[in-house]
Amino acid sequence: MTVKELFTSVTFEEIAAALRRTHHSDSSIRKMASYKEVYDEICHTEFKGDGGNVIFDLTESTDFSDVPMLANNVEGDYWENTVGKTVVFPDSNPFTKAELAGSILWGMTFYGFSQLKKWNPREVPFGKYGEMTHRLQCKLYLPYLRDKKQITQLKRRDADYQVAFTFENWAKIWHGMKHQNRSKRMRFHRIENRIEQLERLAHRDELLTHLSEMIGAEVDDLRPQIMNAAKMQVIIRESRSYGEAARLDYLAELITRYNGLHCEECENYSDMTVVVTTSPQNPTAEHEKQALAQLFSAQAVTQGMSLKFIYGTESSLPDSEMNLRIILTSPQEKKHRPKR
Repeated sequence: MTVKELFTSVTFEEIAAALRRTHHSDSSIRKMASYKEVYDEICHTEFKGDGGNVIFDLTESTDFSDVPMLANNVEGDYWENTVGKTVVFPDSNPFTKAELAGSILWGMTFYGFSQLKKWNPREVPFGKYGEMTHRLQCKLYLPYLRDKKQITQLKRRDADYQVAFTFENWAKIWHGMKHQNRSKRMRFHRIENRIEQLERLAHRDELLTHLSEMIGAEVDDLRPQIMNAAKMQVIIRESRSYGEAARLDYLAELITRYNGLHCEECENYSDMTVVVTTSPQNPTAEHEKQALAQLFSAQAVTQGMSLKFIYGTESSLPDSEMNLRIILTSPQEKKHRPKR
């Protein structure tokens, strides 16, 4: 039995219930919407590749207090190859098909659920803020280096140069950091905080760049709200209806049935902006706009958030699909200077 055959032999509801049993310690299991999207994509993916086998490492856990098994040979591989791999059931298999399918689904999504929701915590987008981040990262370590060649490289303003050290240099850096005085510790802390701030701005600037390709000039209205926000969260929902259901019905199910809006995380935000994108050939219809307003208005009112919609197109989207980027923001609190 191949991975795809295993997935199509069980329902997503069975896999979701199995994941809640076997992987309950993983926080991502509390929000099943992205798993639902991937499940439907896998069930509609044609095999292309060399295949292989999927085997399972079983743990000694008997009460599911920890993950009881791990699917091997699925992390980091192309999904179109993984769907054709042969599932090797464990000897004296104690697990159901749904539990094994859930383990494979969990492993296949380790690095992210889609191109829009890929996981790479160390990646900083290149651009104005990305370059500033890079320069500060270099400045952070300069006081601890004694290698003149390394110091010269760090001081160069080559945009494509990455911060990288030998093990020997890292050892010297950590040794120097352990013995730094108070003023140097404060300096290090200030630069670290600035780097963290610049990384946030770099990701927000990248988001605005992508949005501008889809919504055009309307992105100018969003720029101050996004760049100046005290905090921001972007929730992405992607329909995987494949023409078998209405795309908006699919998205509504993700949000209402599978916690696709992360309702518990919407607290303490003041603004909700929903960017709706479709293919250029099949733009958002008027009845879909009305349904979207009805879908989100109750949540916005409950949380006391303002709500607005922006519509655009993505040339890469199939005609039958729709993407939602739900942008939650809170403005910076104005600081009042004390009167003299």
